[in-house]
Amino acid sequence: MTTNFANLSVEIMARSTPVHPSVFGIVVPDHQMDKVKPFQGFDSANPFSAFVPKQNDDYVFEAYLRSSVLMWINYPQNQSLWISGPTGCGKTSVVEQVAARLNWPVMKTTA
Repeated sequence: MTTNFANLSVEIMARSTPVHPSVFGIVVPDHQMDKVKPFQGFDSANPFSAFVPKQNDDYVFEAYLRSSVLMWINYPQNQSLWISGPTGCGKTSVVEQVAARLNWPVMKTTA
């Protein structure tokens, strides 16, 4: 069965599923837990779920890079996210692992 993506409603891809910061390795002290606002992810049943990367539960986020990516996801301000670095430093894996935890579809292109 093929899905006609052109006829999907905008609501189907709304980021409305709460994702606790702990899935990104963020430790929140117990006394501040009530102040934590979850990140908004996509429903796991979204029509693009085949494009969501597989989650690696052993992945450890580099704190600085993780915070930059999550800040951009929550407050993109019509800006692109630029990640640069040498081969093998984790540019692709951080994007894939953040996307996996938010059920965010990813289309990978290389040049």
